Amino acid sequence: MARISAIAVACNLEKLNTFSLNSSLGVSAAWIEVIKRNEIKNAKK
Repeated sequence: MARISAIAVACNLEKLNTFSLNSSLGVSAAWIEVIKRNEIKNAKK
């Protein structure tokens, strides 16, 4: 029983890690888009 719960905890931790990684990557991608747009605006000036 203890072994099963340990595996479940490990799986949940893995899901949390991938979720936080994905969300931080998403934030980074959004920032890159914002920076690109700003650079284009500045270049047009």
